Amino acid sequence: MIHRTVTETILKNLSVFPAANIIGPRQVGKTTLAKYLQTRLNKPSIYLDLQDEQDFDKLASPGLFLREHTEQCVIIDEIQRLPTLYAQLRSLIDAQRDPARFILLGSASPSIIKGVSESLAGRIFFTELMPFSLLEVSETWQKHWVRGGFPDALAMDDDDLAAVWFDSFTRTFVERDLRELGYNLTPSLFTRLLRMSAHLHGQLLQLSALANSLDTSTATVSRYLKFAGRRLSDKQVTALVCKCR
Repeated sequence: MIHRTVTETILKNLSVFPAANIIGPRQVGKTTLAKYLQTRLNKPSIYLDLQDEQDFDKLASPGLFLREHTEQCVIIDEIQRLPTLYAQLRSLIDAQRDPARFILLGSASPSIIKGVSESLAGRIFFTELMPFSLLEVSETWQKHWVRGGFPDALAMDDDDLAAVWFDSFTRTFVERDLRELGYNLTPSLFTRLLRMSAHLHGQLLQLSALANSLDTSTATVSRYLKFAGRRLSDKQVTALVCKCR
């Protein structure tokens, strides 16, 4: 495993806070980091992946299941699949306010972050996991610049295969992730907007010029750019549109 710079900060915070929420886009290594944290915690732990139907079913009665594991750190991956769980976690934490009771992994959806902040205020801290920075890897800056910091793409030996990976990642982001978050959009139009935005890097943003080129309205362009900004940070948007060129 490549060491992540946020690791020690997370462990330090977990020595005080009952819960941690590690957020970020897909394929940046949230699960890998969580499984490494398991080896560094001063208590036993269990890992649940809510993409796995068996693990999802274990939380059909979350209070019953989680009360059986009060002495363990419960790591819950893909937490956005079960947003109603946050209210239950609040009551469990208040009943036994021990450090490192829960590590939650998942989407950076604004609605989810808002729900967590309201339900678990004072009980949880957030860490945004980004793709690898140049300081975290041994690759040259040229390779990091071309590939970006997504682990799978960076590890590939062939630039063409990395380009295929980014194409698949973009399709998943546009066709599944945004729709799962409730955003109403036309995938082909959104993808074209990402590609065009890549060629405007370092220039003034002119919504009307983009709208004319895409044969759509400036309101649509503005709305779509806000979708991307809400799902990804500015750095992640820049990395993604650069890979769409």
